[in-house]
Amino acid sequence: MVDGKYSIVMQTPMGPVNGTLTLKTDGERLSGILEAMGGRHPFTGGTVRGDECTFTSVFQTPLGKIQLSVKGLIQGDAFRATARTQMGVITALGKRVHSGGQRKG
Repeated sequence: MVDGKYSIVMQTPMGPVNGTLTLKTDGERLSGILEAMGGRHPFTGGTVRGDECTFTSVFQTPLGKIQLSVKGLIQGDAFRATARTQMGVITALGKRVHSGGQRKG
């Protein structure tokens, strides 16, 4: 199952960036929200097949807007992805956040 909220760390040209990724499926359609660097970046039009997903999102950074083309894999509660951008490849690793778990604060 792909649906859920994931705590992720992206390895970017500017160094590691922490964030969250929320994924929601409707059949093979995928939508969600990428939250990082103080911004919320919703996306629609993604696809999901089994545990694999693809989507694109525009991400606002201190260097301007960057389009991400993401290919991800969910195995159990683990999320792993590669995003192609005009600035190079970004990798991301994360874990599903379970309700009732540890709270950040």
